[in-house]
Amino acid sequence: MPGWATVDIERAIGPVLRATATSRDELLGAFAAVVNVDPGSRVVLLEPSTEGPLAAALARHGEGWVAAYLLPMGGSATGELHARGFRLSAAGPGPFGTQRRVVVGRRDGPFILVVDPS
Repeated sequence: MPGWATVDIERAIGPVLRATATSRDELLGAFAAVVNVDPGSRVVLLEPSTEGPLAAALARHGEGWVAAYLLPMGGSATGELHARGFRLSAAGPGPFGTQRRVVVGRRDGPFILVVDPS
């Protein structure tokens, strides 16, 4: 599921889209709103809540696609990622539950977040 960085989450939601209750993404330092774009298609809107990774991404790259949320279909993907040599952050809360950030690439994004299905 894609994550879109914005400086104003209410403006990004607009008057037409439907969004779930705003939550937080602690690993990115962001407020998050899951928006239903059409049946079966959702986007996560992210607005900085701290001077964290999302704020750095916005400062460097501006608004736009910045994250990918991976929602494993049954079972946990973290063991498989570790086995393949990927580094993962500590677990933290996100818009879909507990998640870990895959530590690759630049500190200012793009970001890959793996959601723990349990």
